[in-house]
Amino acid sequence: MDALTGESDAARPRPKPSPRRKTRDAGVPKPSSETEVGAAQAEPAETEPATTDDTDAEVGGAARATGSGASRTPLVAGLLVVAVLFAALAVFFRIQGAEARSATSNTALVDVARTAQVKEETSAAVEQLFSYDYNDIEKTENAAKELLATDEVREQYERQFAEVKRVAPEQKMVVTTKVTRSGVMMLDNNRAKVLVFVDQTSTRTDQNQTSAGGSQLSVEAEFRDDSWKITGLNTYNDLPQPPPAEDSGKAPEGK
Repeated sequence: MDALTGESDAARPRPKPSPRRKTRDAGVPKPSSETEVGAAQAEPAETEPATTDDTDAEVGGAARATGSGASRTPLVAGLLVVAVLFAALAVFFRIQGAEARSATSNTALVDVARTAQVKEETSAAVEQLFSYDYNDIEKTENAAKELLATDEVREQYERQFAEVKRVAPEQKMVVTTKVTRSGVMMLDNNRAKVLVFVDQTSTRTDQNQTSAGGSQLSVEAEFRDDSWKITGLNTYNDLPQPPPAEDSGKAPEGK
């Protein structure tokens, strides 16, 4: 109640509130020069900030896409490296295994008794095969039949001995072959390879002429019928051969 008029507050009229003046958007002022136009274009446009959920989703998707592609490339490269490494190791161990088997199969340095037997029997065989006497060529031929174990080595020996058989009786040749030293290069169960050094002396008894020479032979042998037989012969230096026979049809001098 008003103390002066005695009217109650409810009966007294109240003033109406005046409306708030709206602020008019003036827009962007028109640029007056090219410099202002360039500055306006350079200013970034205001955009609404992305929400936390949208940002996380975009970051997670990009990370997954990048992570899957980036992780796949090192994985493939790593698998290729591992495959190459295993292939190299397989080749290395195969070579090492072959060398180990070869070293363990060659018993020439550890089996002293068998090595000595190989040297003795192959040396004796070489001496018999390349020694002959024109008075008994058949002895050398019989030795070849007994000592040579394969058809191939027999044919090889017969080609070399054919000239001896033809010329030796005419020139009365006697040839003696002596092994000076030998070495077993390989000994594997029943097979062996021996390097033999020989001295050979040939005498032509009809003219009392003697010559000498040396040679080297690589002899391959196999243990058959309780003895070592020759399966291969390789002559590094030609063994002395009898000189060609003189022409018997030459007319005597003075006729």
